[in-house]
Amino acid sequence: MTRWFGPTVLQFTPPSWHHSRFRTKKTSSVDKHRKVRQYRLLYELAHGSTCTVHLALDTKTKKLCAIKEMDGTKLQRQLCMDWLQSRHPKNQQQQQQQQQQQSDNHKRRRIESPSTPSSLPCAESDLLQCLHHDNIIEWLDCFEDNKNVYLVTEWIDGSVLVDLHDGNDTLAYDDKQHASPLDASTCHSVFLQLVATLDYLHQENVIHGDVKPDNILLTLDNQIKLIDFGSAFHLDSLDKTSTAFQRQRTPAFTPPECINKEIDITPATRKSYETAGDIWCLGMTLYCMVYGKLPYHLDQAPSHMDLYHLLSTCPSIPHVESTDPQLRHLIDQMLTVAPMDRITLDRIKCHPWYLGPTVT
Repeated sequence: MTRWFGPTVLQFTPPSWHHSRFRTKKTSSVDKHRKVRQYRLLYELAHGSTCTVHLALDTKTKKLCAIKEMDGTKLQRQLCMDWLQSRHPKNQQQQQQQQQQQSDNHKRRRIESPSTPSSLPCAESDLLQCLHHDNIIEWLDCFEDNKNVYLVTEWIDGSVLVDLHDGNDTLAYDDKQHASPLDASTCHSVFLQLVATLDYLHQENVIHGDVKPDNILLTLDNQIKLIDFGSAFHLDSLDKTSTAFQRQRTPAFTPPECINKEIDITPATRKSYETAGDIWCLGMTLYCMVYGKLPYHLDQAPSHMDLYHLLSTCPSIPHVESTDPQLRHLIDQMLTVAPMDRITLDRIKCHPWYLGPTVT
């Protein structure tokens, strides 16, 4: 999906309906809002190609929550497209080579049909339900009706980490600064939380797949919450030589290796390869925190191949001279085009800027 929250921060504390500014005479009518199960949908927070995110009220607990409403028909269509692309010979080359060594060349290989439409959102829900970390959005519920699937998570009183969108609510690719950079202290604090969150996910063999400022909520006390696990997957769900087919990545934050898939992956290097993608996204996010914009600019939204050509031919990542040299070095290491040469989380935790930055 595109984004969960707009640039306007919805402020109210505590997260209870009785203390919410949404509880007014105008909005108190039961008939005004659509209701699914015990949840009353109050306000649309964001929408994407296959889902809409609502602010909702749990009428049983009187607590606010966020509900991701996913269109079953669109999910089924997208799931079939993903399945068909995953069967493409180019995407299966390594798997086919392994199978040819283990089976008779004349034996017909049985191709399983794609899973049911509800399997994708249930997989996202099951994955999120098993994750327990202070910086990861908390799973509350998941259910479906005849048309849609609903994923219920905790409501966070905060805003997106850095808003890079222009006046038309689209991601800005020009060279203008569209957001205020975070101060040095906040930037360092947020980055440490992000590293700890990704370290936890990778230890659980989970790849988030879409780390970006829009998917990171920042609370009033500067605590982060990582949201939107629609692109996340468990490494155990893949075979030993295949790589995940990421369908929901944001082009601006897509790692180069996910565009140009010509790298040979072995069982020994697969986890390093997949975790490197999250580190690339983390590096892009850190750049946005420091400068309030993307590290490159184009006249219009680029395609994946446009971005790959730009990244592969760019001599260096642009920086401001006054930025801390250690911070510039860390960003450059995280935005290394070759995934196997990219800095790892263990090395990040030993980097001088991570251990104690100087003022930018």
